[in-house]
Amino acid sequence: MMLRFVSIGLWLVALGWTCSGQPDPCDVPLVTDSGHKDNFTVVDLARELYACTMIKMIERAGLGPMFREKGPFTLFAPYDLAFGFLPDDIWNKLMSNNTYLRELLLFHTVPRLIGSIDNVYNDELIETMLPGKNIRLNVYQIGKMMVGGRGAADQAMGVTGRITACGGPVIDGGNATNGEVRIISNVMHPVPPGDIMDVIDNDKQFTELKKLVYLAKLQDYLKAGGPFTFFPPNNNGVDKLSRDELKKLEHNTTLLREVLLYHLLDWTLYASGSYDGEVLVTVQGESINLTVWYDSLWVNGHTNARVVYQDYNIYNGVLHIIDKVLIPPIIWQKYN
Repeated sequence: MMLRFVSIGLWLVALGWTCSGQPDPCDVPLVTDSGHKDNFTVVDLARELYACTMIKMIERAGLGPMFREKGPFTLFAPYDLAFGFLPDDIWNKLMSNNTYLRELLLFHTVPRLIGSIDNVYNDELIETMLPGKNIRLNVYQIGKMMVGGRGAADQAMGVTGRITACGGPVIDGGNATNGEVRIISNVMHPVPPGDIMDVIDNDKQFTELKKLVYLAKLQDYLKAGGPFTFFPPNNNGVDKLSRDELKKLEHNTTLLREVLLYHLLDWTLYASGSYDGEVLVTVQGESINLTVWYDSLWVNGHTNARVVYQDYNIYNGVLHIIDKVLIPPIIWQKYN
């Protein structure tokens, strides 16, 4: 990841060179003349907004002609630094698998004009050029940004907006002759693979959680309901339960159900809409709180459950994967 940040950093340093007549930092052949506004495409606009990595990926995937010759489009283009936060395995897959890259780019593209981003409503779903996959727009009316991690990068870029696209704050944008470009501070990844149960059923990091969900008979609720924010513990998190704790949960499905619902919110909260010290009421009824500690997001204090992967997009909400099962003492005591 360090080499990727260095590469992206060089592009960002190069931004000042364009103004002094030096080579274009995006280093992509310009087909249309940005000086002629009657043929100023979304590719040209993305170039002006310095979405250099996005442009390079569009060309790499062979989608340049489509974005120049067709439309209208609304292109959600992550700023360069956002790509540096992708896990190394995802970045490598994008660079080696052109089909995977095209799918991600089409997921960032809406085949129509959205218009003013200020007119969207919370949890609005917008159909993309990837069939069956929608971008979720959220409006967060809070005055604080999450500090650390991507939050620090957002602050450095002057992000103050509360409108997000799959968790990425919309920070800039403009209009072209064949569409619109909206600059976002996150790469919208992963492309939603399905609903909560699709992920739990098929992702191997949730095999232990899957057993508990079916034992509690919550599978239909998690599949059909929403939108949700779910904090699912991975296998390592479930393995941290003591033998006695696991036995009690497996033999008392009422307790198990309450514990699992304690991991669930009945609305969509992305990391960019959260803040340090935020208190959230769960579907179970008790509250959890969020803590930012050394650039990591934690649930119920920095010695409890750490969010190991945030903003996992799904059809009916978002997942924040944690490394520990949350057991509220008041519930545990009620069944002892």
